[in-house]
Amino acid sequence: KNKLEQEQATFDSLQIDVERAGIDNRQKQLTAKKTFDQATIDRQTAAREGERNTKGFQAGAIPEINVLRSKDALAKAEIDVSHAEQDSKLLGETLAFELRTRRLALDRQKLLVADLQRQVDQLKIRSPVSGQVGQLLVQQKANVAANTGLLTVIDLSTMELELQVPEVFAHDLAIGMPAEILEGDKKYTGALSAV
Repeated sequence: KNKLEQEQATFDSLQIDVERAGIDNRQKQLTAKKTFDQATIDRQTAAREGERNTKGFQAGAIPEINVLRSKDALAKAEIDVSHAEQDSKLLGETLAFELRTRRLALDRQKLLVADLQRQVDQLKIRSPVSGQVGQLLVQQKANVAANTGLLTVIDLSTMELELQVPEVFAHDLAIGMPAEILEGDKKYTGALSAV
């Protein structure tokens, strides 16, 4: 029972860990999405800045070096968007893998708890019949092998009688033969079980 309680506590801990991992995963995915969105905005900003510098250069108001810098900034922004997108996908796969691993550990622990519960349930002593304890066959708290008899149970729903029959009638008797037992005005039916 102690082992079952320990494993149940481990199961509960793993269950909380899986829930926490789910929350952490969503938080990390939001951070990755934020990074991707920011990179996309930076790319749009670099593209607009490049257009402005190109128009300014064509009008003769801005030097060519500014146009080249804005083209470089746009190229860098394109790379940042590409990396943010790939990082986001990879992070999603990694988080899904980690969560699946934790869920598998939780499932394994659940099976372990179920098996220990089955073993604890098997420790309960059950009689195949309802009745009264007749005789103890082992001492209290003694270690016994599996399927060893611990006590006898007297089945109160049936009654067994032992009668003396003259030898002259013994050869007429057979196991399974019907019998009637009279007790005052009450009549009971039965069968012969041994001679």
